[in-house]
Amino acid sequence: MLDFFGNVARYGTFFTFLLLEIICFSLVVRYNKSQQEILLHSGNLFSGKVLQAYNSGTNYLHLADVADSLALENAILIERTSLENDPPILVFKDTIDLVLDSNATSIFEIIPAKVINNSVNKFHNFLTLDKGEEAGLEPGMGVVTPVGLVGIVRNVSKHYARVMSVLHRQNRVSVAVQRSGFFGTLVWKGNDPLTATVEDIPKHADLQVGDTLITSGFSSIFPKGLPVGVITDFELASGSNSYSVNMKLGQDLSNLKYCYVVKNIRREELEAIEQSVENE
Repeated sequence: MLDFFGNVARYGTFFTFLLLEIICFSLVVRYNKSQQEILLHSGNLFSGKVLQAYNSGTNYLHLADVADSLALENAILIERTSLENDPPILVFKDTIDLVLDSNATSIFEIIPAKVINNSVNKFHNFLTLDKGEEAGLEPGMGVVTPVGLVGIVRNVSKHYARVMSVLHRQNRVSVAVQRSGFFGTLVWKGNDPLTATVEDIPKHADLQVGDTLITSGFSSIFPKGLPVGVITDFELASGSNSYSVNMKLGQDLSNLKYCYVVKNIRREELEAIEQSVENE
């Protein structure tokens, strides 16, 4: 009790002054129209700033949902574009099948996935995806983006998949020059993660710097016509029958967040028939 009265005696003057200031302020605002407008404007400004900060925080928390939605929309766009090509090649799949054209004959499905781990600075680089067997992923499926290749699924668990990146020295992908149709093999020599090399394009091929490279379709992994990159330069070594082509990859894997797994629904049939011929 003595402490209470001591605090009152010590801070009484300050609180009395503060109370009088509040009373004076309220009287000034109450009987002065211009002061009312200033107070109202200031209050609106303050509340607007608070709401802006709140919305910014809320939007940040929902960025993952927005990104997931965009990934699904991109997959649908890829599908629609492919269905306009000849032949149509892709069908979108998430939790349900989406049929855009009942007359379209398609042997591929697209499954969106999020990249949760990735490396680009090693000789043998891998990625980890947040989709696995439960989403329909299997070893041997191709992984792409709308602008380039990502890699090939090597291992899967119930909820995750391990992908051999195109930035892996043992990875090989058949690609073709979009303009002329000549094809070769995409390899990565372990240097720049933004570039790669194409081998085995014959010396009589018509090549130009700036030519677009696409998937050739000569495998059960990637559909024909997906973007791969652009030729930056090429050379024909003395005595060689094929060009050595340098290219810029279409997809920068160092900042990759989302990708699409490509499933060939006739893969087993195709591989079985090809294997039977090889064994003859």
